Amino acid sequence: MPGMFHGSRVRVAAMTARNIVSHRSPFLLTFDEWHRRRSEESLQLGRRTRRGEEGAAMLRHLILGLLREGGAKHGYAVMKEIRDRAGLQVSIGNVYRELKRLEGEGLVRSVMNAAGEDPRRAPFESTPRGVSVFDDWITSAPMKALPDYRDEFCIRAIFIESIDKTAARTLLDRWREELDMHSKALERCWERALAQRSSKSAFTTLPFFLARRIKHVAAELAFVEELRSLHEGRARQTAEPSPRRPVGRGSRSQRATQAARC
Repeated sequence: MPGMFHGSRVRVAAMTARNIVSHRSPFLLTFDEWHRRRSEESLQLGRRTRRGEEGAAMLRHLILGLLREGGAKHGYAVMKEIRDRAGLQVSIGNVYRELKRLEGEGLVRSVMNAAGEDPRRAPFESTPRGVSVFDDWITSAPMKALPDYRDEFCIRAIFIESIDKTAARTLLDRWREELDMHSKALERCWERALAQRSSKSAFTTLPFFLARRIKHVAAELAFVEELRSLHEGRARQTAEPSPRRPVGRGSRSQRATQAARC
C-alpha cells in the first residue's frame, strides 16, 4: 500500500516523534505526564483498568516503602526522595492525594508535627498494616517482569512502509536523532548521580536505574537502525527496473497471425 499516508498526516507523524520517543524514557518526563500517557494509551487499546492501575500501584508502593524505611515524612520529603532515588518527578498534589488514599485504607496515618515545623506539612507514618502490605509486595514475584512494547512507537513502525519513502526516511532520521538526544541526556544524569553518590556515604540506587534506562534507549536505537536498513533495502529493490523479457520468435498464435497477414 505505498503512498497510503501523505501530506499533513506524515508531517504530524514527524512532529510527534519527540513525544513517541520520550514515552520510552520516563526519567525525562514527570511521573504525572508518563502516567497520563499510559492511561490514554490504555483507553485507546481497551486496557484502561490494567494500565491505569500500574502507575497508581507504582506510586503507592514507592510511598509505602519510603515511610517503612525512613519513618514519618511529610509529602514534600516523600516527593524529594522519589526524585533523588528513583529519578521520577512527581507532583506534590499527586503525592498528597495518594497519602490520603492510603490513610483511608488504614495503611498510613498522620502524626503530630514536631515543634517549629511548618504546620501545613503534616507528616505521615506507615501503620503495621501498611508495613505488612509493603513487605508482601516486595517479596512477591513481579506481575510483569518484561516491558510491554505495545506502544505508539511500535505501532507507527508497523506502517513505515506505507508512507511516502522520503517522508519515511525523514521520520526514521528524526526518531534516531531524538533517541540519541535522550541517550546523551540520560548519560549526563547518570554522571551527576555517580558524582553525588561518591560525595555521600549513603547508598543510592539511582545510578543503576539510569544505567538500565540508557541500555533500554540503546536497544531502541538499534531497533531504529535495523528498521532503517530494512526500509532502505526495500526502497532499492522497488527502484530497480524489472528485467525485460528477451526478444524471441513470439508465441505460436503470434506467428500464426503474422503468417496470415503475409
